[in-house]
Amino acid sequence: MITNLLDPVIGGRVIRNRDLDDWAIQFKQTPSEELKKEAAGEAWSIAMAGYHPVEVEFDDQKVYFRIRTTKLDRGDQALEQKAIIEAAYTVELQDGALQLRRQGGVKIEFSGELQRGLRAVTLRSFLKNKFDTVFKEELLEQPVRLSDRLPANAPDLEIVEVQMDDGWLQATLM
Repeated sequence: MITNLLDPVIGGRVIRNRDLDDWAIQFKQTPSEELKKEAAGEAWSIAMAGYHPVEVEFDDQKVYFRIRTTKLDRGDQALEQKAIIEAAYTVELQDGALQLRRQGGVKIEFSGELQRGLRAVTLRSFLKNKFDTVFKEELLEQPVRLSDRLPANAPDLEIVEVQMDDGWLQATLM
């Protein structure tokens, strides 16, 4: 569902740091001071893949988020290599509230010839720095409590278990 929703929004688009404020507003967020600082900083852009630029996979009790890019520009440097940026999260439930906690670091893989070397290390470090702010240790700013999202007259429901495997997400409510 997430992949299908995001394909027409960011598929094939170029995301530039100078446009980050506008992207935040498009997704109904108020641009943070951190985002405003990034938008005013060193010029960079990332070209998103035209097909499935964002993928979400449920497997082995984790949710994997992948961002697929086709090109990176940073200042006067350009890299026309495909890259996959990935972060894995586990679901933590505490008192009926759900939080996604990152497992390990953000992984960045380049395709083609640029797997190793100084340029790969530099660009991987740059992307890791940028995507560490996207894929935070705790993905949700506030843990999600189902009862806070339901209408006042709805029955009290609580998420008591979440299972993820082979592409399926199953939540048990009580």
